[in-house]
Amino acid sequence: MANAPQEVVAGDDATLAGGHRRAIVRRLADWLLAVAFFAVVTFAALPMGANRDWAWAPIAVIVGLIGGAIGGLYPALRAARLDAVEALSYE
Repeated sequence: MANAPQEVVAGDDATLAGGHRRAIVRRLADWLLAVAFFAVVTFAALPMGANRDWAWAPIAVIVGLIGGAIGGLYPALRAARLDAVEALSYE
């Protein structure tokens, strides 16, 4: 079996665990940043009487959905144009 295909190893356990830890830390940092932002906005509005007019909410949802769609579709469309074999050859 001299011509048997070799198994491709992505990395050892320490490397994979480090990547998983890094993803968890990144997600936690994102969450903390979002909480801090909304806390600042909430506390800044309190002295102004905390405007409870929710007329801006549908506009914010629409802008968020459009931004999320563009942010998700643009990289997906770029990736769809790539040749899969060529893209995976760099891994």
